[in-house]
Amino acid sequence: MKTLLLPNQIEIATLNNTETISLYHEIFVKEAYLKNGIEVYPGDCVFDIGANIGMFSLFMATRFSNLSLFSFEPVPAIYKVLQHNSQQHFGNVDAHTFNIGLSDSARVEQFQFNSRISMTSGMYGKSLEGANKKGQSLLVWIRALLHDIADIHQNIAKFCHFLIKLLTIPVIGFLVFILISIPLIGYLFYLKYTTHTVNCRLDTISNIIQNNSIHTIDLLKIDVEGSEWDVIMGIEEQDWVKCKQFVIEIHDIENRVEKMKQLFEKKGFHVIIDQPDFELLELMNIYTLYAKRKE
Repeated sequence: MKTLLLPNQIEIATLNNTETISLYHEIFVKEAYLKNGIEVYPGDCVFDIGANIGMFSLFMATRFSNLSLFSFEPVPAIYKVLQHNSQQHFGNVDAHTFNIGLSDSARVEQFQFNSRISMTSGMYGKSLEGANKKGQSLLVWIRALLHDIADIHQNIAKFCHFLIKLLTIPVIGFLVFILISIPLIGYLFYLKYTTHTVNCRLDTISNIIQNNSIHTIDLLKIDVEGSEWDVIMGIEEQDWVKCKQFVIEIHDIENRVEKMKQLFEKKGFHVIIDQPDFELLELMNIYTLYAKRKE
């Protein structure tokens, strides 16, 4: 199993370094899940839904003591890494890992999986492609990619910004665009044809609550690549009052952001809609919903 030494000197098991560093930047550096009034305290119950290799769970386990931490990852190959990281690094909390995804019913579904882009594993790949901003050129996507790389990897930030500047210069910009776009397109095709289908088990939040005798969930982090509405539909009416805070990545398909906002407000939550700092996520119409139950 591959490992990576994180900037905080924790050696974590990983599927690929690029994703892990990106997750570290989002979760540990920018603290994206502790914004807009979201609070966690020692002893809280936290759900990590769409745990991947466990970076958010690791953040919780190293930041707060005595948590009840429930981590859910449906893809078997990713779950093995999550389980290893849990055994190595989650000793400060009461950790529970599940090789299941959460949805609106208990069943088995097919997920698309590629270890090189494991964060995109899910059931709705084609639908998510349709959510991207319309009319954006490849040049716009390349600029966004370079900007995000510069933000994450400070050691090459100057070089990335230099390339972005070159892209604005006639003739030279075209040559730089060709040099970047050809291998990029080739790699995207490679990813497409090396992605395969795996069977994954699903269950519901309410079933987990019942089976584990959970009385309160202080924070539910949900990052499930387009399945976020399904996950929320798996909360039965009597269990909504047990859920105190949510942080949810939303793909804005068919006005989903507004629908989700209205649902949470109806359930008695104060809601803030934010957009991640990454330019690529902006192009993909991805937002983050922060919901905190009103006192």
